[in-house]
Amino acid sequence: MKKVENCNRVGERFFHPKYGEYEIVKYYNCEKVRVRFVQTGYEYCTSYNHIQASEVFDAFHKGKYNNIKGCAEADSKAYKSWYNMLYRVNNCKGYECASVCDDWLIFANYRDWYNAQYKEEGWHLDKDILSNGSGAYSPETCCFLPSSVNTFFEKHKKAKGYSYNKRRKKFEAYCRNMGKYIHLGMFETAEDARRAYLVFKRNLLKSIMEPYKDKISGRIYKAMEEYLC
Repeated sequence: MKKVENCNRVGERFFHPKYGEYEIVKYYNCEKVRVRFVQTGYEYCTSYNHIQASEVFDAFHKGKYNNIKGCAEADSKAYKSWYNMLYRVNNCKGYECASVCDDWLIFANYRDWYNAQYKEEGWHLDKDILSNGSGAYSPETCCFLPSSVNTFFEKHKKAKGYSYNKRRKKFEAYCRNMGKYIHLGMFETAEDARRAYLVFKRNLLKSIMEPYKDKISGRIYKAMEEYLC
């Protein structure tokens, strides 16, 4: 099969039934190709296979997200945060029950909230702490958390914190921190084992939160403690 030179891919045009024409504007390799939608000017990178299969989407397309358009906005941190939120809800496994409020389907509304709330580089958007796991993205249910704190809660959602020890016929509580296994004791009931796990997690949260105690509101900190109940 004859190899196609990279430069020969640039300018290739394709048609999507919803978003119209899109074209290749930069070809790095088969796994990284930059496309631009003719109608809105939106650009992003994807694979050549996805391009050929029309497995692409235009984030500036009003029928999809009802946002404002403008290439300058696409380079902003607020836009990237908004785009990633919508992409997760619409495309990622584990987000089937997640939703976005109507106001945040319009980028300008999200941008205003983001600019008022965003703390520091590397902080993550969280939808679970204030909403108690409802899965809704909205001004009332979202906040920004340091990456270490967000990871702490992501791992907590997946962990039960105890198991039944058949040999000793008791419930064993445990936790992992920084890759280390921590044994928390043996208990007669699952409820007692779970309680020991949550007490340890709340104390661990306090140590993780120490560097950020002056940057996170009391409302959010209280919600984090309640989330570990």
